[in-house]
Amino acid sequence: MNIIFAACAFAAPFQLRNDEAVVTFSDAPRFGSLLQLKAAKGPNIMRTGEVPANLWEATIVTGSGQHSISSSSACENIHLANPNQMMMYWNNIPVGSGHVNASVVATMVGMQLSFQLSFKMSPNVAVWGWSMGVGPAALAPSSRALENHGFGILHECGVSAVKSQADNCTWGPMHQGEYIPSCPGGGTAGCPGHSTLSEAQAACEAMQSCTGITLSEGSYQLRGGISFEPSPDNENSWMITNLPVCHKGYTPPVACSSFGNDYPQGTYQFMSLYDEAQPYSGLYFAAHDAKGSSKHFAFNVKSSSPNPSAALSISATAADAGVPSSTHVVGYPVVLALFDGDWWDSTQIYRPWALSSAAWTQKGPVENRTDIPDWLLNTTTWVNSHWQGNDIFNTSGGDPEVVKQRVLAVNQRFDLGPHANLGLHWYEWDLLGYKQGSNYTDCGTEVTCGFDTHYPEYFPTRTGFAENLKQMQNQGVKVAPYINGRIFDIATETWQKDNAVSWAAKQSPPRLDPSKSDLSTYEESYGSHAVFNVMCPHTTYWQDVISNVSGTIVKDLGTNGVYIDQIAAAGPRPCWDKTHNHTLGGGSHWVSGYKQLLNKVRSQVGNNAVVLTESNAEPFMDGVTIFLTLVGYGSAPFAGTRHTVNAFGSIYGGYFFSMGAEFFQVDFTNPDVFSSKIAKMLLFGSQMGWFSLGGRDNQHPAMGIVNQLLDPQYTPEIDYLRALSNAKLLVNKWLTYGRATRDLKLTTPTTRVSSKGHPRASRTPEHIDISYDPIMSACWLHESTTSVVCVITAVQRNGGGAFSFTMDPTQYGLPLGTTKVTDMQSGKSATYSGAVAYQSSVAAHQVICLLFESA
Repeated sequence: MNIIFAACAFAAPFQLRNDEAVVTFSDAPRFGSLLQLKAAKGPNIMRTGEVPANLWEATIVTGSGQHSISSSSACENIHLANPNQMMMYWNNIPVGSGHVNASVVATMVGMQLSFQLSFKMSPNVAVWGWSMGVGPAALAPSSRALENHGFGILHECGVSAVKSQADNCTWGPMHQGEYIPSCPGGGTAGCPGHSTLSEAQAACEAMQSCTGITLSEGSYQLRGGISFEPSPDNENSWMITNLPVCHKGYTPPVACSSFGNDYPQGTYQFMSLYDEAQPYSGLYFAAHDAKGSSKHFAFNVKSSSPNPSAALSISATAADAGVPSSTHVVGYPVVLALFDGDWWDSTQIYRPWALSSAAWTQKGPVENRTDIPDWLLNTTTWVNSHWQGNDIFNTSGGDPEVVKQRVLAVNQRFDLGPHANLGLHWYEWDLLGYKQGSNYTDCGTEVTCGFDTHYPEYFPTRTGFAENLKQMQNQGVKVAPYINGRIFDIATETWQKDNAVSWAAKQSPPRLDPSKSDLSTYEESYGSHAVFNVMCPHTTYWQDVISNVSGTIVKDLGTNGVYIDQIAAAGPRPCWDKTHNHTLGGGSHWVSGYKQLLNKVRSQVGNNAVVLTESNAEPFMDGVTIFLTLVGYGSAPFAGTRHTVNAFGSIYGGYFFSMGAEFFQVDFTNPDVFSSKIAKMLLFGSQMGWFSLGGRDNQHPAMGIVNQLLDPQYTPEIDYLRALSNAKLLVNKWLTYGRATRDLKLTTPTTRVSSKGHPRASRTPEHIDISYDPIMSACWLHESTTSVVCVITAVQRNGGGAFSFTMDPTQYGLPLGTTKVTDMQSGKSATYSGAVAYQSSVAAHQVICLLFESA
């Protein structure tokens, strides 16, 4: 389904109203035509003997009050008398001899327009999938888009000013993702060619319509019609890397690019788009789906002209996709709203819904939960035994004796104090196919052993595990071993003995009422090259396997918890196996299955143990104690035209714990990079570190940093880690039990730092470049005490300096009136009437915690 079904209804302007302003959809030239879509695809409908087809291709223009739709369907607009049920749209879509009657009911509450989708179908007709989309006709230079990935990624979507055509080229290297598909003057075949690059450049400069050169079969061919998106019909038209390109037309976008996320892998269910230079220009587009059904979010930028347009869309495989039925109802509304402000303001549209309605928040905030161990609040820092990118590990890194020696040395070096805990995430604590006593030297008859093999055969443990575990725990270290909660090694004896393929997730090609013969498993392989099947979490078999393993690790081995990999990091795999007793294809079975699995895990491990998983997809937060946020910290720099923002903490602050980013040996070539990472983790409310103590130096980028952590030349950075740990303990009430507020806009004399080519994540080559502000800050609101803490810190070893800011307390959750500001370390305070105009200075590696409360 697509917003196209609303096309007839929006012929006349309609308004969204709140107490401050009235915003009319058809009167928004600053943001373009809010409901203009181009080539918008509608529902996938199928009948006997057919595969799904997108039945809608349309252009909608609402800003002018005119509509152009191209479809085989009729359209009828019904205005209802009930003001709370604003509009209903119907489309009767012929499908062969049958038909589908598709309806959208729109309900307006405040500034939100909620669309509810449903279908009525003739016999032997089924819905395979649907989509809805909306977007502006043009992006302004100051447009910004919030992506629902990790903590949140903010994209600057403006374009550079249009250049006039010039006779001479400005030559430079290609931009990532750029291609030039056509010949000068049009066409794509037989472009003028030259034997040398210099000849081709001269010829291109002399030709007005030439915009670049590609290398094809030894010939340098002139090209025209520069564009900034993949060719729809020829993926080989991408330019050769580093081949010079001539820009005679307009310049490429500053930073904005299309993005998309499967959910739950995308971490929350909305995107937003706004023009930061214009009030009431924000567009919020969300699925308010309390069960967390599988779906896809996308932001598509069409940037092949000087005025690029964009569209936000939500699509999903239907629940019981391909199963003939008389009705199909999408079980949640798609919500459209206008807002004033920036990305943070859009999170505050989503937060009230998520806290009141979503299934994963109903246990309440972590401050009131009974399944959170007390010691977790005072855990400030984590290490892991020897994780290395590419999943290729050093065979000695998980040896219990080696792990103990490294962990205790680091624990002593950090000297976090009597009230802070160090956490250990332990890999290869188990045999994983190696013979007992061989210390990972004898793989027996298996093709491969060690990490990412033999799942879920985790027992027995390696020699020396129990005694070394106890020695670390006696020094206050909290230990959580690794298992995988999603995949099964098909070469194991258990796979054959249990006929485990029966409980694997099954995919299906588009079929009407898919049969068993249509199904196949999802196969995956990683650095070990072992072959895995993805298991269906809705099956009792898989739930029992993982919960029993977890119980043994915690209760029998005596650990402080268990890390269950991939649950919140890997996207859903639609399953069509009818024997698993869930809706086929789409729906909420992926999330509900894992929720049942995690509930069984909790019953096995008890309330004094932690359950960890990778990434921070929202629907798992009530079953997981703490998220490992490698994706959140690695996917974008901390500053710049595309950077990480704490949208997740602004929505769910007080409802989750997080820890972990990737660190590399190269971080210490400029130790300020290391410091910027741990500082950002504190400011986002996370427990710091996840430093790898092992790793392999022959894998790029090398991650084993135990030597650097123990090296005296980096004592200033270890002292800074200790200062951040102390600050975390001081303001835990706000950073753990509160929520992130909008950014504090500091004025400082410092300049943003960029380290080009520096890795942020190990397994994704494009995740490079580190950008950060030398003086960082963040503010957190503790709602029950109506107080705000702002943390300000200078991350550079030789940095620091003056800073100032002006704060409107009402924009941070405080009441209007007199505000008392207290430096929590020094105890000094001052009061301010109305706005707070504050100025001070921060020394290198100093952490300042300011408390704001009503006087």
